[in-house]
Amino acid sequence: VSVIITRDETIGYGAFMDEDRLTSIILSSTLEVIKSRAFEDVVSLPTITIPQNIHDIGTYAFNNDVLLQTVIFTNVASNASLIQIKEGTFRNNYVLQNIIIPNSVTSIGVVAFENCNSLTTLTAANIDYLVPDSVTAIGHHAFYHNISLQTVVIPDSVSTIGVGAFAKSYNITTMTLPFVGGHRYTEVSKESYFGYIFDDATNNLGEYSYDDPNDNTDRYYGLE
Repeated sequence: VSVIITRDETIGYGAFMDEDRLTSIILSSTLEVIKSRAFEDVVSLPTITIPQNIHDIGTYAFNNDVLLQTVIFTNVASNASLIQIKEGTFRNNYVLQNIIIPNSVTSIGVVAFENCNSLTTLTAANIDYLVPDSVTAIGHHAFYHNISLQTVVIPDSVSTIGVGAFAKSYNITTMTLPFVGGHRYTEVSKESYFGYIFDDATNNLGEYSYDDPNDNTDRYYGLE
């Protein structure tokens, strides 16, 4: 099913959830808000274009969209309105390859791109996948299990990187980072180890749990 939305300003919570008939959608140019889980488990949608006036995309909005390959933000300039890529927004988008994050975004939320297995490059200069220098925070496990990711360049604007942000991204070969660990060094702590962002810091200063909202169990990532 191909859908055209002509005048709506908001796509509500779970509006297309589990809608496996949806193969194409054109969103209204007046759209400003996509609520949480609006397109969750839409398993037949290969591409989506986000209108330029969008200022809020809810958590897990595109979670488990297993055929989503391309996300196009109409406005990627600094005057765009979107401030956050929230928790789980593009989680389990296994074939996602092409996305440019708007230059207005300041934070990438927890598990935002978890299991995006087809992304190969995360860099501020790459036209296929862009982390703009407006970003100041990357949440925990944001890029967990991105198994095709090879090159990572984090801009100097970033001041915090959450625990395990790149955990189980086994094929990373090159990283450019503004600091070691979770933030700029202040004192020895679990956050000051390089392994902190991989969930394998070589110290015994703590253990982190990551609650998966879909399986009601905790996954534990010990820092050993």
